[in-house]
Amino acid sequence: MAVSPVSGGVFMDQAIPGITDISSLAAPVNNPLGTKTFPNLTPAQSAANANAAGATPGSSSTSSTAPGGALDKTAFLQLLVKEMTNQDPMNPADSTQFVAQLAQFSTLEQMQNVNDGIGKLQSSFQEAEARGMLGIPITAVNSTTGKNVSGTVDKILLGSSGIQVDVSGTPVDLTDITAVGAGPATGP
Repeated sequence: MAVSPVSGGVFMDQAIPGITDISSLAAPVNNPLGTKTFPNLTPAQSAANANAAGATPGSSSTSSTAPGGALDKTAFLQLLVKEMTNQDPMNPADSTQFVAQLAQFSTLEQMQNVNDGIGKLQSSFQEAEARGMLGIPITAVNSTTGKNVSGTVDKILLGSSGIQVDVSGTPVDLTDITAVGAGPATGP
């Protein structure tokens, strides 16, 4: 911890070991505008930052790591808040960096919301498809047993295993259905 000579506030200088010694970091990377340089952090330094911000797995109500080891949105916000509160008041971070991070975060969150909506829409279509088969004869091949199932759809089963139709007491996945209807039409 370091104390600001102006405000007397305490800010964190241990988030990235050796941050004052930029030469210990990998070569800086120029941003697209060419106005600032940012150091490349090693995985150990990134982990030290995440730990300093309190973003350890299991520290929130949900896991703070997303698939692939990336931080989830809760951990990202915790890290951003810690980064803002622990910056050096004599040398504050550029506000455009924070705006860019928030814009990226907002875009990612909206993409996740769209993905969730598409999943719900797909489930709704499958339910409608199954409801349309009520009272209709179908033929299916059970994907787990390989047995043929034929009969009229009696009811719709909405459970943890997904949407299924019930044919004479046998649950059938929608993806296992091979034919819908009474069969081939016969000519006059």
